[in-house]
Amino acid sequence: IGNPTKTSASIGTLCADARMYGVLPWNAFPG
Repeated sequence: IGNPTKTSASIGTLCADARMYGVLPWNAFPG
């Protein structure tokens, strides 16, 4: 599907976006 590095980066970006929009608390999980 894609190289692991790119996938991990995408997941990290999604987590950060969710937190910035208030969907998740910043301490919900690392990343």
